[in-house]
Amino acid sequence: MPSEVIAILMILLPFGALLLSGRAVSRPAYWILRVGGLYFAVTMALTVIIDNLCGGDLLKGLTQCLGGTEVVFRPLAPLLLLSVAALLIAGPVLLVIAAVLEALARRRGA
Repeated sequence: MPSEVIAILMILLPFGALLLSGRAVSRPAYWILRVGGLYFAVTMALTVIIDNLCGGDLLKGLTQCLGGTEVVFRPLAPLLLLSVAALLIAGPVLLVIAAVLEALARRRGA
């Protein structure tokens, strides 16, 4: 699968969680989806922007960023790398927790 398709999916899936959080009945599930989806979507979007604007990568270091953005992106690189790795592990867990909380809230309400 091309890297562009993977990048689009990695941005759209958490963005979908952010948009669908408004339909949640459970308040904890709402906030897990809202905050988690927003944070993950912004992190992935920044990672894709850095990948397109700069040479090198987040792991080995950024080189030759366009438009002088290296000053901004170089300090963010370790934080974004850690965030992406943590969210790839914690994201599905938080999604399952939100789904269980939502199912329990809907069962109580029905």
